[in-house]
Amino acid sequence: MNTNKWLVVVVVILVIQVASSLRLTMVTADLTEQVARVMRHVEPPGSVRGADIGVDTTRPYLGNSAASVHLVVFSDFQCPACAHLAPMIKQLAERFGDNLCISFRNYPLPSHDQSRLLASLGESAWRKCEFWNFHDSLFANQGKLDEARLKDLCRFAGIVSEPENGIERVVEDDLKLAAELEVKSTPTIFINGRRIIGAYPLSTFERIIGEELAAPNQRPMICEE
Repeated sequence: MNTNKWLVVVVVILVIQVASSLRLTMVTADLTEQVARVMRHVEPPGSVRGADIGVDTTRPYLGNSAASVHLVVFSDFQCPACAHLAPMIKQLAERFGDNLCISFRNYPLPSHDQSRLLASLGESAWRKCEFWNFHDSLFANQGKLDEARLKDLCRFAGIVSEPENGIERVVEDDLKLAAELEVKSTPTIFINGRRIIGAYPLSTFERIIGEELAAPNQRPMICEE
């Protein structure tokens, strides 16, 4: 093989190596950005908690109210991300048993035309001890809730498809609490006060709950006014 052919082979090899290196760099950068995105929305162990919020047993909750870990979720029944999170609720309850209590709070977004009504109906279902079944049904039928289907779901839950007297005030109380906690999107979750914004994979929530069980309510040493 003459010198020119050798040069061609060398150049081709170098081009392949450079291309592979660039591709690896791009993949690494993408993974780094994904990790950073998660960490921007999850308060790490030892951080000052974003909120002092626990489970209110007068409101929809699941699990042991005396558990060492409290998970509070602000949700909207018309939010696709909340629908993605919904099946994880019972999975987490089953996974952690008496060590976890999960509380549901309403945060109906103004951009969703049915969310205030669905929030009120959910509270009516809670009064009938049917909240979690109704919760699962609403999310399972998200995007298909015409008037007839909604009436059927309400009938199965033993409620009427119109808000009961006083229910709207309960929804307003949730919105007021959300404003105090600076909740701006759904789902927003607090695990022992650690704020998580968004429906991350089940493993993310399992990891954070595990951290709280290992060292509950850990806080750094700080001085305050």
